[in-house]
Amino acid sequence: MARSPVVPKELREFTHRDYVNVYERLHKLRRSPRFFGTENAPGFGSWKEAEVLFLAQDCGVVKDLDQRIQDEHPEPHGYGENVQSNFRFFQFANTYGVPLPQLWGSVLGSLWRRSGSKSGPPPAWNEVCYSFAVPMLHWAAAKRSLPPSHV
Repeated sequence: MARSPVVPKELREFTHRDYVNVYERLHKLRRSPRFFGTENAPGFGSWKEAEVLFLAQDCGVVKDLDQRIQDEHPEPHGYGENVQSNFRFFQFANTYGVPLPQLWGSVLGSLWRRSGSKSGPPPAWNEVCYSFAVPMLHWAAAKRSLPPSHV
């Protein structure tokens, strides 16, 4: 499976008081993480062939990322089968016959919540949407040769 395209510096170095950018954690391990953690999900990580980018509102909790790093998980910022939102998405995809391959991730891309809450509205939603998610979506659309109006 192809890895994420080169992620622009402004997305890799984005910081916010309520989030940790995965690049803050993984650069120390000399790993280039996938931009969307779910890119390693079977059939849902194709930047080259995907015609649709599915985005979930939720994102991971940094304590889970840190635990996976400590456990030396090969893909600490990767898809987890026992994550409830991942399970729900696969149920949706199977129910509605979503053709594969596709690309799927969090609308917050490489950001992980600092708070322990795994559900509910992401903190500072409007602020982070305008300062991170919108530029991220324009970048993702450009990587797939989609005009921003189709994002």
